[in-house]
Amino acid sequence: MKNSRFDIQERDSVAIGTTTIILIDKETGVNYLMVQSGYGAGLTPLLDENGNVVVTKDRDSNTRTYDNAYGTRSENGDKK
Repeated sequence: MKNSRFDIQERDSVAIGTTTIILIDKETGVNYLMVQSGYGAGLTPLLDENGNVVVTKDRDSNTRTYDNAYGTRSENGDKK
């Protein structure tokens, strides 16, 4: 199998026939939310509570960081 550009971070079955998946782009670190239901699916960048795109910088530790105009903070809210 060829190398994929995306890693599956999390997969959850939320209802019969409906699955949510969080994908991480290995090149950019951008997280995406994918929802599959029946024969349909949707994909969107994953946003934090402030509307900023979630970026995983350290893919080995699965630590999510949020980049925005006000700086970078870790998942626990500390500014870097």
